Amino acid sequence: MMIDYYVFSDKGEREYNEDYALVRESSDGFCFAVNDGLGGCGRGEVASELVATVISDSFDKGIKDDFIESSFVCAQNRLEEKQNENNAVDSMKTTSVLLVLANGYA
Repeated sequence: MMIDYYVFSDKGEREYNEDYALVRESSDGFCFAVNDGLGGCGRGEVASELVATVISDSFDKGIKDDFIESSFVCAQNRLEEKQNENNAVDSMKTTSVLLVLANGYA
């Protein structure tokens, strides 16, 4: 499957960008994720990139029936571990939206 896609992110009025966009392509399909760090919580950029990395790693292992759910669960667990390691339970937060295109379906 051939598709065109573009990625754009803007930090807006903040000092730095807390968003992270992920695009992955394999023979199984495409994976797109947009993570938006929660600026009011602090270190949202760390959370955004970490969650994207976990989703990317999951995608590299192949798309299973429960790919989206298992990717989010794995990302949440890893983010909680990172928060605990850094005494940052009240920070390092992000939202995440995930789109997978495979076998002609989204």
